[in-house]
Amino acid sequence: RPHLSLHATLSLTMASPSTTTTAPHPQQLRLYLHSELTTSHTTHGITHEDYTQYSTYCTRRLARLRHSKAVKKDLLHVRLYKSSLSTKTNDNTTTTTSGGSKAKKNSYRAIELTNLPSEVLASHVNYFLEPLYCAERCWAASLALKAEMTTVIENYTADTANANINALGSDGLNPRKDWSVGKFRAQSMKRLKKAVKYATLVESLALSTKAPPPSTESAETKVNDNDEEDGATTTMPEERMVHPPVDEHTQMEARAYASFMRGNLALEMNQWQTACTEYQMAMQLCEALGQGLATTG
Repeated sequence: RPHLSLHATLSLTMASPSTTTTAPHPQQLRLYLHSELTTSHTTHGITHEDYTQYSTYCTRRLARLRHSKAVKKDLLHVRLYKSSLSTKTNDNTTTTTSGGSKAKKNSYRAIELTNLPSEVLASHVNYFLEPLYCAERCWAASLALKAEMTTVIENYTADTANANINALGSDGLNPRKDWSVGKFRAQSMKRLKKAVKYATLVESLALSTKAPPPSTESAETKVNDNDEEDGATTTMPEERMVHPPVDEHTQMEARAYASFMRGNLALEMNQWQTACTEYQMAMQLCEALGQGLATTG
């Protein structure tokens, strides 16, 4: 299975047990993403293909990551923190009810982490772990639906179709007992596409060089008192180089993970050439990490 072999390969390349350490650059983090995922996989059901258990674990882990005091204003989907930079610019403050009247929307806030500056992303590891576990939860949910679809196909016969399908719920409470095979596949593909979206977000955050918004003090003009006869002169604030929030090692891990997820989606969509290209890119990055080709600065 590609997902197991890739994580196994990466776990051999990164033997450090810690999730994050301080990189040589003072403003960059180093995260061992695949070591983190390997630990989660081996302890929460992936080794015996219990994808439902792993999906529920990711949900609990996401709640803990989002409620951390340092990042909850940027990661929680509550309108209390709508002034945060992570809020989507097109997020509306009102919603139209069924009766046509407009009511204030207080329960949900759309989030766009790419709006956050690089130095904010570098301040806490949860900015990267949150979309990472979102991708993992969607990936696990997709595989759980695919496994259930396979069970339906294997147990389906013309004579005992209803009995076998109803037996999947055991207690009659299974909400998917009446799903067709096509609906199983459609929902599985939907979750896998969301996993690719979040994996791509992890890659984008790792490579982000977004500068912080200019402060009001730097935008003001400064008068040179020594050149009064020449008139007032303005000095523009110096633009400093913005570094990515993580070091090159973490960037390569994020790129490998995103390529792996895109390869999974292309494989399910029967896009063989695209899948081969993405898996090849992921393996090349894994080999580079194993050989220690990532720079430390």
